[in-house]
Amino acid sequence: DIYRQEGMDVEFVGHPLAEKIGSSMERSEFFQRHGWDIDLKLLALFPGSRKQEVENILPTMVEAASKLRTSHKLQIAVGVAPNLGVDLLRSYIADREGIVIVQNSTYDLMHHADAAIVTSGTATLETGWFATPMVMVYKTSPVTFAIGRMLVGVPYIGLVNIVAGKKVVPELIQHDLTPDKLCKEVKRLIEDDEYARLMRSELSVIKSKLGGPGASAKVAEGIISLGEAA
Repeated sequence: DIYRQEGMDVEFVGHPLAEKIGSSMERSEFFQRHGWDIDLKLLALFPGSRKQEVENILPTMVEAASKLRTSHKLQIAVGVAPNLGVDLLRSYIADREGIVIVQNSTYDLMHHADAAIVTSGTATLETGWFATPMVMVYKTSPVTFAIGRMLVGVPYIGLVNIVAGKKVVPELIQHDLTPDKLCKEVKRLIEDDEYARLMRSELSVIKSKLGGPGASAKVAEGIISLGEAA
């Protein structure tokens, strides 16, 4: 739409994510593999793919998750980005009972979680693909955030909200990202079934908006066609 507004002739052929995203296990198999109770809700934490993101965000995620675990019968898992070392994550959850790390099953965790806390970035789109209710979070240095706000004129920063064209999932950014505020948002997701159902319904548009598989092939075909027409 941005390019069309500038008078350019463009065609959306799909998002590369649609070619790789998917869940390989059924919920019962996934829960059994990790020793979880199928009747209890699963909260997933996705703290980001960069070391600085994890350092800025995971402590708040873990604090909120620990509080929720004491008041609700929750199973809590942290998803590991492929480029991150597990030791970094372990350093933040070592003294937290009931929080486990899940490796090499990111999409299954996104798919089968009843609720998720997701750091702003591609992971929000991936979680949205599965229509899993979530709270989007982000925290960076005040200077970096201020510069970003000046350069990007959008009412929200979450890719999942930008693609949906409206605020579908709550965003807790910078000083708003506190354990208490995060607890409040997640509690609503796990306690209010109608609220979670409505969010799932609104997130269902993400899959269609990203397009089906084959985006890369379509781009290649388009380039060849342009070359032949030149």
